[in-house]
Amino acid sequence: MHQRVIQTGAYALPALALIYVQTLLGLYGLKFATDVLLISPAIIGVILAIGRIWDGIADPIIGYLSDRSASNSTGRKAWILWSTVPTAVFFYVLFSPPALQESSLLILVTLCVIGFSTGLTAITVPHLALGVEIEKGSAERVRVFGSRHGFAMFGSLLAIATMGVFISAEEGGRVSTRQTVSEIALYVSVIFVVLLSATYAVKELPSRPTPKSIDFKTLVIAIIKNSDARWFYSTIMVEFLGAGAVGIMMIYVMQYVVGLPNLAPLVIGAYLIAQIASVPIWVKFSPRLDARSAWSNALLISGLLYIASFTVLFIQSGTTQAIVLAICAITTGIANSCASTLSPVALGAIIDTETAQNGTDKQATFFAFRSLSHKLASAVTVVIIGIGLGLTSFEPNVEQSQMSKAGIMALFSLLPGMSMLLASCVVHIWRKRKPSL
Repeated sequence: MHQRVIQTGAYALPALALIYVQTLLGLYGLKFATDVLLISPAIIGVILAIGRIWDGIADPIIGYLSDRSASNSTGRKAWILWSTVPTAVFFYVLFSPPALQESSLLILVTLCVIGFSTGLTAITVPHLALGVEIEKGSAERVRVFGSRHGFAMFGSLLAIATMGVFISAEEGGRVSTRQTVSEIALYVSVIFVVLLSATYAVKELPSRPTPKSIDFKTLVIAIIKNSDARWFYSTIMVEFLGAGAVGIMMIYVMQYVVGLPNLAPLVIGAYLIAQIASVPIWVKFSPRLDARSAWSNALLISGLLYIASFTVLFIQSGTTQAIVLAICAITTGIANSCASTLSPVALGAIIDTETAQNGTDKQATFFAFRSLSHKLASAVTVVIIGIGLGLTSFEPNVEQSQMSKAGIMALFSLLPGMSMLLASCVVHIWRKRKPSL
């Protein structure tokens, strides 16, 4: 038991660092570039888009290469450990670039965005695949991925707290902000390397069969032909088509609908704390749960709660609105924790079946396609939000019309609510058509 705890902890701990740097860059990277580095929003937007597109392309490629190296007992871990230091360096330079001419600065930032995205993918995809390989059986994998999810959510909380420090530093001007961000980025980079080194302690299951060699094209076709994989990726795309809107729109809701923007981090924090606190519950009861059934029910509950939060628009008191949103955040956090903990278990069962039937090692590639599905859905979400805000005549930094407020709330609540209800239906139909994986 003691050895199992160490094994699970060594696997899950790096997720804290991975999600921390990813969340911090997502929350503050754009603002740092425009307000501190004085890069045009349009230009930095293009740079970030390039990184996102390349990130999506790199996922299946790295997944394939990781699977090819998995026959070596240190194959997955080698990908993670060799990518750690370069990723940390790219992260540090992004938040602490030297004084350069504008053109040189843009080139440096572009290279660092691409390098950081590539490095993070080269760590994350093999790390997810490693979770399948260190345990077998649904209950054991729930414990592994549940622990990973808990550490990841804690990393998100730390990123939100760090963003608060950066925002406070902005009161002292650009020079003070740049110095504070640079110092913290250095500490973060060092800690990132230390936490990722915990992967050394992870031991994979013995007697893993040597996978058959398979070319990339054949591998992709095999995954596409897998009906369970198609159902799984369809669910992920539909789910995150709306789920991605919640984090983006929260600050808009708190500022333009509720009128209390300073409470936005607290509401987001309530959501994350609920996710972290409920992970042990789902891990404990997972042996009694069917992964897909629990996933479907969690999506159903989350969808209904998001739709219900639209009623905030009709509440007059800003404090009451914030309380209602916090309650919704806590309850959806508990439900989403179930979905995030058990959905990888469903994918793990699909991978096991594929491996047993064809004798090919595709763990990382399967997880890479999961990541790709997530990123494609998130990209579509950003486009929908941009068009939606434009259609409601949104104007920044001014009092919004009732129509604009309704549009903001619709993007925050109805879009994710409907997408999660639809995703719940997809899983339900999938389970009815194929009761067992």
